[in-house]
Order: sequence, then C-alpha cells, then structure tokens
Amino acid sequence: MTILITGATRGIGLALAQSVADSGEQVIATYRGAPQSPRKGIEWHALDVTDPAAHRQLSSTLSAKPLSLLVCNAGVYLEKGHQLERDYPPADWTETFAVNVTGVFLTSHFGQHTNCFFTGRGNKTTGIDNHHIGLVGVRYQQMPL
Repeated sequence: MTILITGATRGIGLALAQSVADSGEQVIATYRGAPQSPRKGIEWHALDVTDPAAHRQLSSTLSAKPLSLLVCNAGVYLEKGHQLERDYPPADWTETFAVNVTGVFLTSHFGQHTNCFFTGRGNKTTGIDNHHIGLVGVRYQQMPL
C-alpha cells in the first residue's frame, strides 16, 4: 500500500507517517517550507496545498505512481490566541481558508486530474482537521483520466 500524507512535517501528520512507515507501508509525505530530514520509509516531496501548479509538479514527479490512500492533513491554526470578532486579521482568515479548505479541495482532486491514480477496491481519501480534531473518511471515486 502507498499512502500520500500532506502536512507531514510535525504533529499528527508526522506521527501518522512514521507509524505507517514503521508498519512497512510506503509513505509519500509532503512539506511546505524547508526540506525534511530523511526518515526510513518516508519519501519527502514539497507541496503547497494552495497552489494548483505545485500539485501538477508533484504529479509529474510521482510519475503515475499508484496510491492507495490520500490523507489530507495539511492545515493551519492562525486564529489561535485571537478573538474572531475583535482582532482576527482578514489576511489570516484568507490564508486559513486557502490552506484548510481550498487546499483539501485541490489535494482531493489530485488523482482525478493528474497522472497519479488510485489502485484497489475501496480506495479512500481521508481528511484530518487539526483544528476540530476530527477524522472523516470519504470513499474515493475513480474518475477516468
């Protein structure tokens, strides 16, 4: 099984990537910012989830590698310490929405509009919402390329 995990540099994403890699599965993990230190069983790739061109680049780099599971973990929590009704800057709202909503949308379309594809029965896209600490699984529908 090959799992692609976005936002895997720390927290839930990193723990999940390490756990899955330790179990012997192949992990493709993404980061935004500085490249990550090599870790056994984890293949690292840059990805800004808000940038469609970055998704196209990753697709080209992975070159039609079959994926079994996509975990949309990348997210930001910019409102921490702010009161939304008083001192939450509109620019932070824009970035939060871009990463936490649009980023999931773009990432979930990864296999549909690129050379990458999902294999096997019951393939899934999973979103991890770090802000609300929820986990939602959605059955992936294979779309013809």
